[in-house]
Amino acid sequence: EGLTFDPSGSHQPFTGERHHHINCYGLRHELGDHVDYDPSTHTYTESSTPPQHSPVLGWSFDGYPIYGPYGYDLASEGTSTVRRMVSGYIPRDGTMGTDDLATIGRISLPQWALRCGHGESDADDAELGPDVSTDFPIGWYIQDFAYLGDLDYTQGQDFDLDEYNGRWCVTPEFPEGTYAYFTTLDADSAPAYPYVIGRQYYGVKQGGNYAAASTIGFDALEVPYDILYQGGANAALEISELSLASDEVTLTWESVEGGTYTVEYSDTPSSWEEATSQDASGRRTESVIPTGTESSQLYRVRLDSVAPYQVNAYE
Repeated sequence: EGLTFDPSGSHQPFTGERHHHINCYGLRHELGDHVDYDPSTHTYTESSTPPQHSPVLGWSFDGYPIYGPYGYDLASEGTSTVRRMVSGYIPRDGTMGTDDLATIGRISLPQWALRCGHGESDADDAELGPDVSTDFPIGWYIQDFAYLGDLDYTQGQDFDLDEYNGRWCVTPEFPEGTYAYFTTLDADSAPAYPYVIGRQYYGVKQGGNYAAASTIGFDALEVPYDILYQGGANAALEISELSLASDEVTLTWESVEGGTYTVEYSDTPSSWEEATSQDASGRRTESVIPTGTESSQLYRVRLDSVAPYQVNAYE
């Protein structure tokens, strides 16, 4: 389908739902994810400046975030250098212990493909393939790639992303850690297999069929719906932590960046007094206020306003 991709890395099938299979250059440019745009040629290129951690580009059907290609060097350290995440897949061209399809031919499937169920039906997925040639070069088929984890290489040392194309790590949005998928590029900034996510989900699929050709077959939930993340100004306001130390109470809640919140206290639900007003700078906001003179006290947080969303204009 690569022949039908536009410069932004997307295409629009007969269903009308524009979507991506590979690195989404246009979306990443709009989100400020290290992509330059040349309006004279309508082309996108990776920026030459040091990258920042990629933003969330979307959400997989199993509820985990999908990031651009840049993450922290050390998965558990948000202060480490930001760099390109390295795919765990390489072409089966004889390097790094892979079999050389150009020499032996396409006579077997890689282990990851067998785990996914490839090759179980001769009618749907024959094991044999055409010889490697200019018409069918290595990389023409997804089964032309091997997963380094099956070749005695170690994730986190020799490559970054597992066979689902993700890893457990800290991110700006999840400083305490999450599983996350990353879009993948090679050393020359070209799209690298498996591009967005692998052939299987890391988690349990919870998405349904949204009447698009790209989602045919996703017509039933595997488990009851479970909300893994809520965001935006309309997300429910919920205090996630409340602690008492000495004569101070600390409240922590999931916040909207740009939101203005007011903390109130009372010793009776019928009358409330304002304790403090606070602007949120991220997804979590913390407020420390003195305890009252009563033996017990109630606390609550309300969202007063949200700053206008930033709109980027491009020529």
